[in-house]
Amino acid sequence: MIFPASTSEDLLLVAIKERLFTAKAVAMAKHNSGGAVEDRGRERTVILNAVRLAVKLHLDPEVALKVFTAQIEANKAGQRTFLAKWKGKPAFSNAPDLAKDVRPKLDALTPKILQGLLRKRYRTASELTATGIDPVFRPAWNIAVQPLRLNLNRVKSGHKAVP
Repeated sequence: MIFPASTSEDLLLVAIKERLFTAKAVAMAKHNSGGAVEDRGRERTVILNAVRLAVKLHLDPEVALKVFTAQIEANKAGQRTFLAKWKGKPAFSNAPDLAKDVRPKLDALTPKILQGLLRKRYRTASELTATGIDPVFRPAWNIAVQPLRLNLNRVKSGHKAVP
């Protein structure tokens, strides 16, 4: 599946933001259900699916593994932030259903993130800052883009860059 190039924003960074912003909806569902932030089975499924799709797209599976591990950790960091804020508060009347509403959105972002990795190999440090990101998401954003920062550092130091 090929996604059209964005003329104004980097497709990868847009998809990472979209994925990160689902943390609030996931946290709402988990707040209501009492579910744990950690879901090793789901995390494993997301990573395996991303790696399989990366192979089909001729993208290094190690890159997909690193990037999606970071996306999951970032989302969990965002969830923890919201859950701490809501501790002791009543359940939400409008919380989304995790399986029906949120996970399909997360799954739809997987190919977008991988396509974004294929499109643009190098990003500047300024492209990876949390400018324009709600302050509540900034720490999680830094986790989400960490593999891209590492790649940037590798480029600056003369090592071969990964997509």
